Amino acid sequence: MEVFFKRDVLQSYMVIKNDCYAGYDMEMLKRNRISCFLPFQIIAADGGLQYWYEINGLQMLDAYLEQCQVDYGLLEKMIAQIEMCFQMTEQYLLVEDYVCLCPDKIAIRPETGEIFFCYLQGQERNSMEQFRNFIEEIMPKVNHRDKQAVEAVYAVYEIVLQENYDFAEVKKVFTQKDAGSLVKEQREKESEWQKEEWSANEGTVEKITSCIKMESGKEAKNFTMLFQKLKEPFTPEKWRKTAKNRKDSGASMHISFEPEEEEPISDNPTVLLSDVTGIIGKLNYNGRNEEDDFLIQTDEFLIGTKEGSVNGQLKSAAVSRIHARIRQEDGGYFIEDLNSKNGTWLDGELLNYKERRPLQKNARIRFADEEYIFS
Repeated sequence: MEVFFKRDVLQSYMVIKNDCYAGYDMEMLKRNRISCFLPFQIIAADGGLQYWYEINGLQMLDAYLEQCQVDYGLLEKMIAQIEMCFQMTEQYLLVEDYVCLCPDKIAIRPETGEIFFCYLQGQERNSMEQFRNFIEEIMPKVNHRDKQAVEAVYAVYEIVLQENYDFAEVKKVFTQKDAGSLVKEQREKESEWQKEEWSANEGTVEKITSCIKMESGKEAKNFTMLFQKLKEPFTPEKWRKTAKNRKDSGASMHISFEPEEEEPISDNPTVLLSDVTGIIGKLNYNGRNEEDDFLIQTDEFLIGTKEGSVNGQLKSAAVSRIHARIRQEDGGYFIEDLNSKNGTWLDGELLNYKERRPLQKNARIRFADEEYIFS
């Protein structure tokens, strides 16, 4: 299934080419707007079907986890929401196996940790296989300083390694709250502007049809490559062997956890520009407000309003918390919009989510309503 991203000024979309269609399932999802599923429209184009999922203000889970690690709270919340999604499929007589659990097709609202799923017919793997692969992809992203998260994810992993495991056993790992109370608590915290994003937009089909010429997106990352990043002793290969030995011998397993030492962080570190190597460039402010210029001194430079999480912090309320990213790769500089709510423009052109564009000297970059010149 080909996946790519498109956006206009008002809405951002994940587009999946998929010729599978079943009238009942699709009509049930479209008419009920089930909360755990992404709203979508189906468009006939290029001799096939395209599913346009609305993802405005959201990030795809794989991209989100490039910027942060999974702590126990997020892990618990994701498992609870997957359980809730399975419950909703049963309630609406949908097929559980068609809930897509690939991180590159799961959307997350960064402010709340709420996740949303695609309903994709024609998937080859059943829900239990998908969930096993989901845990395998999440494991390298778990914060290894969070003892509770480490122990929980490996307890879950041991369960899903079994040939015919029961999801009820997974739920038992998280004993503090059940899925229903977690989801209810999360719903109560949603603000009005978040709720409004899920209301149906008039003219959605027309807007999509008007920009139907598209380019293919990136393919999903191979999860086996992610496993290479795991630190000792938490490697899936070792865990598989240990789990197999445990199964063969009947012995119990104990996870040994040794927290990493944290380096002291100075509140006001002193940086001498003469000592800085690899300065990428500079963002020169080109507006009328009181934003700052920014020297780009790292291989990855994040722009947004969230203090402590971005390298270049802006004040504008129109800019998203983590709005865009500039990276140095292969001797060049690239910019990427992180599905910001109000968009990123490069030389007057609106960028699609996950679209990397090379930066040239004197390029004009607009983050929502604030403009910079790259030098």
